[in-house]
Amino acid sequence: MNIECTNRTQISEDGWMQLAPFGDFPGRARVLDDSGKIVREVDAIQRLDAEAANEIVSEFNSPLRRVGRWFRGLPIFNGHPDAPGIGSQYPDKAEKGQLVDLAVRPDGLYGKPSFSAAGVDLLNSTSGLAPSVRWSSRHFADEGDKPVLRPTRLVSVGLTRTPNLPVEALNSKSEGDASASQESTDMKLETILALLKKHGIEVANTADEAAVASAIEAGIVGNVIRHELQAEVTNTKAALETSKTELETANAATTAAKAEVTNERSGRIGDLLDMAQLSGRITEAERATWKGRLEADFTNERANLLKAEQKVRTTSQVSGERKATTAGKSPTDQLVEIANAKFEEHPQKVSNPNTAWVESYQAAQREHPELVQAMTPKAQA
Repeated sequence: MNIECTNRTQISEDGWMQLAPFGDFPGRARVLDDSGKIVREVDAIQRLDAEAANEIVSEFNSPLRRVGRWFRGLPIFNGHPDAPGIGSQYPDKAEKGQLVDLAVRPDGLYGKPSFSAAGVDLLNSTSGLAPSVRWSSRHFADEGDKPVLRPTRLVSVGLTRTPNLPVEALNSKSEGDASASQESTDMKLETILALLKKHGIEVANTADEAAVASAIEAGIVGNVIRHELQAEVTNTKAALETSKTELETANAATTAAKAEVTNERSGRIGDLLDMAQLSGRITEAERATWKGRLEADFTNERANLLKAEQKVRTTSQVSGERKATTAGKSPTDQLVEIANAKFEEHPQKVSNPNTAWVESYQAAQREHPELVQAMTPKAQA
């Protein structure tokens, strides 16, 4: 919802109009919906204090607001042809000038007008005209059955003979002020052109308002694009740094995993070569060759090693049976004989003898770690 009020005000002797004095003033407020249609009208109290006046001036001077009016100010009309609900009472819809500046003074809110030729003619031909502001307000408090409204945004100014506040007529001053205001407008345009040039936007000195507006819009769009690109570059750099950190972490994890796999593979190869040598499938001289083959192709060469025939007998036979006693034997022979005994009882002895013997040997190692520790390269030879 938007709340609007229209008020009659006064002018000071230095060419600035007093748009509203500080204080509380009764009035009629129009409550509008988002489309600008009047929802209802209510009696209200309008409260202008220094805080509200400063908010209006700040909003008036905001960059977006200034671009919207080409840095030229707010419209001044003959009456209020732009006001919802009462605009039809004013057939003259043409602007008579513009409000080019606002200021807060000790006794209220002031504005500086810049009149067109039509505005000057109106002031010279019609006496008793005073400036009347149209502004948006917001609900601040309640006093009795009336809402207290505080103005927040200036919309336009109308010239009227029916003041609502104790003010004096605008054209009781000398008409020379209007001509001076028009000259001020031209000077303001020169200032705008110089400001644009300072920021790298070239505009011809003979440019009209439309050309100046286009240049301002192009400059704003360019700044927006630059800011967006800078933000995108910043975000991209941050994303790259994050990706770099994640990649370094992944590489470190991969390196550690590779080292773990390498160590595990090396251990498995060593165990396999030990079992092959102890079972007589390879000799000490062949160990290095088989080690290279297993490192190059572990899966296939492991199968080949397990299928290799026994070349060296590592057990003794007594009356056709394996001897269970281990007294007087070397640690290697004792471990092999224990493994052979387990092999005789292994369920896969016939169907898969190589695997059965390896598992028997591993079981012997687990049960007799003292023999494994006592084994030396000489005993394994």
